[in-house]
Amino acid sequence: MSTHYETLGVEPSAPAEDIKRAYRALVKRWHPDKNPDDPQAEAKIRDINAAWDELSTPERRASYDLSLTNPAPSRVGPQWNQGQWSQAQWSQAQRQAQWQAQWQAQRGQMRPVKLSSTQALVGGVVLIAVVLPLLVVLAAVYLSWMILRAIVNALIGPPQTRQA
Repeated sequence: MSTHYETLGVEPSAPAEDIKRAYRALVKRWHPDKNPDDPQAEAKIRDINAAWDELSTPERRASYDLSLTNPAPSRVGPQWNQGQWSQAQWSQAQRQAQWQAQWQAQRGQMRPVKLSSTQALVGGVVLIAVVLPLLVVLAAVYLSWMILRAIVNALIGPPQTRQA
């Protein structure tokens, strides 16, 4: 059984554009309308479309790549053998194997975010463009309040000396 990458004739590390180009070229080549006398054309186009369907979106491609590196086991954990495992040992091994399978599945879904220097620079610029004006506005509001308070105190006196 071949992988979807082999079906499309690309490497697993190929960028999305190369996969798209390979898919389009194979569809043109094997389309049943262009090969009416070839009985394999329909089967090939089905395989090509299945490969494209799986590899066309980044999420599905990542899931497919994960399934290639960590194929789903037919069963989780060890099988219980009366002579080899006690019931308690088997239960503990089974729980550990289930926990390990869940942990590996979650680990495969969490990928670290890697920022290029350009992305980091843009993030810094956006942070400065948003936070700096906000700080300036807050400083202006605080300064206006202090000035207004000083004017009121100068006109009618400090709060302790005011009469109601």
